[in-house]
Amino acid sequence: MLILSIGIAPTTTSELFIVALIPRSDETKNLLSYYLNFVVVALVGIVINPIMLMIMGPSSFGTWKALQRYLDFASVADGRATQALKWLVANRTALSPDEKRRDLGAAVRVWLFWLPALVGIAVLITIAVPLLVADIPDDLLRSVYWASAILASNLALAGLLSIPDSVLVGVNKGYQSMVVTTAIVVISNAGMVLVLMHGGGLAGLAIVVLIASVVNAVVTWLVARSSVPWWGFARPERADVARVTTFSAWTLAWSLVEKVLLSSELILVGLTVGVVGVAQLTFTTFVGQFVLSIALITASGYMPRVGALYGTGARRRATGMTRDIRHTVLGISVVGFASVIMFNGWFVSLWAGEDQYLGWLVNVGLAVAMLLTAMIRLDGQVLDAVLKMPAKVLVVGLSTVIGIVGGVAFFYWTGSLVVSLAFLIASRTLANFLLPVLIGKFFAGAGYPARAMVLAAALLALSISLSWVAQAPGWLQAVAIGSWFVLTLAAVVGGLVPRRLITAFLMTLRSRRGRGSDSTPD
Repeated sequence: MLILSIGIAPTTTSELFIVALIPRSDETKNLLSYYLNFVVVALVGIVINPIMLMIMGPSSFGTWKALQRYLDFASVADGRATQALKWLVANRTALSPDEKRRDLGAAVRVWLFWLPALVGIAVLITIAVPLLVADIPDDLLRSVYWASAILASNLALAGLLSIPDSVLVGVNKGYQSMVVTTAIVVISNAGMVLVLMHGGGLAGLAIVVLIASVVNAVVTWLVARSSVPWWGFARPERADVARVTTFSAWTLAWSLVEKVLLSSELILVGLTVGVVGVAQLTFTTFVGQFVLSIALITASGYMPRVGALYGTGARRRATGMTRDIRHTVLGISVVGFASVIMFNGWFVSLWAGEDQYLGWLVNVGLAVAMLLTAMIRLDGQVLDAVLKMPAKVLVVGLSTVIGIVGGVAFFYWTGSLVVSLAFLIASRTLANFLLPVLIGKFFAGAGYPARAMVLAAALLALSISLSWVAQAPGWLQAVAIGSWFVLTLAAVVGGLVPRRLITAFLMTLRSRRGRGSDSTPD
């Protein structure tokens, strides 16, 4: 059981969130490993991206980023068997070792069934890259095709290579595989820089990615074999394959929709502005991507418990936890993206140069669009917990397609990326309205508190206004920045973040300070 350092058993999401800072169980180790990965990836990106841009130039760098994102779409064609496997492992713990091994064998069989489709889609995307990303230099096309072929090979193996990670997550030891992944991130990024310094180009980068994936899988495989007593594969029966196939079908559909959702801005910029715009987008949205990640991580730690409570009939407790999670993630996301609106221009200019910043108004549009994405993904997780995936796939898929198609059309009509983003935001709002309605059918009373919503809107509006004023030099800039910090703190204390979260945090700090003083020698 998770226990607060002051000796109180946590009963609310807010308390559980603070408890996650204290490594006393596999659950908290999992969450801590996710946060560690988050921090390491952020720091590595801050260091590596400007170096890669300097060595490669904007065109090659933008092409590499676009190539990775587009080929990532092809990964959904592996059938998502390994994604389904982790939930099957988690929910079938009472089965015999042989039945569990048959589930692993079924996952391999489903992966093999989807492999031709995966390879075919990867080939089509590779051929279509010059159409998907404008202004790729002609002398770069040969290298693009080679890099695409290598990355496609990596995708073809990914479903098989991720099986040990899925098993470790399913048996609640995901922190073991995440530690391996975090180490590989550091090593592989260093390898990319070395390859570029020796003239490796896009193909060299793709080879590093492939080698890193294989090494990660081999090490994780060894970890799983030593940590999971029943580890192994058995020939699956027809029912085993059918179960994995059925469970993975909607997971596949959602994976595709989510990938397109997360890539909407890149697709929009790639189809309209071109590779240089993609490079600028990479730097302009860098901080926002990590706000998205921390919002997702925060909710992910508790969604299995919501599902368990709902499945056992404890609807009232499940509703209360859902309300607390949504309130917490809303507060974190709004403060995070308000900070992006306020300070991202200075950060990008100092980090990568002013020419890599897309401008104040585009930055505001991107921040608002990504905030809406964070809320969509949160509500999608809630619907996952009650196994209601079809509705969210339809709603989010429709709004995403409308946003991309309309955004591109408006760009060619007006020539303005800002107008395109405005249309993307409007279409995304459709999902932000419909998903909470769907959630209300299962968790009546789990909506966002009215005060938090008002404070969120007010803080975003003030951040937009103050960020505009802060562009002026002199005392106006200092006043705007000081006012933003005061107003943000007031919003947080006033109810933007759950008060129980603040109280639990202060109690934890007080108890730690008390223990520290008690342990001081006389």
